[in-house]
Amino acid sequence: MFLPWIRAEFGMSVDTARNFMRAADVYGKKGTFLLLPAAALYELAVPSTPERVRQEVEAHATKSETVTAAEIKRLKAEPPADAQKGRAGGYRAA
Repeated sequence: MFLPWIRAEFGMSVDTARNFMRAADVYGKKGTFLLLPAAALYELAVPSTPERVRQEVEAHATKSETVTAAEIKRLKAEPPADAQKGRAGGYRAA
C-alpha cells in the first residue's frame, strides 16, 4: 500500500522514493547535506560508499561547497590513499 500511495500522492517512481528514504536515513539529521543536489545525496547514501568519501564530502558541505554526483563517483573510484590527499579544486561554493 505504501508504494501506490507514493505514486498517487507524489508522482514519483519507486526508485526515486527509495532514494529519498535512503538519503533521509543516512543524512536526515545532518543539515549540511541539504546543500547537495539530490543526485549527489543519492550517490552518497548508497551503502557501498566508503566512509572516507562520506567524510570528505561532509567536510566540503560544512563549508557550503557543493559536490556533484559525478565528483562523488570519481572519489569512490579512487584508491583510498589518493582520496585522502588534498584537492586543489573540483568543488564550488553553494
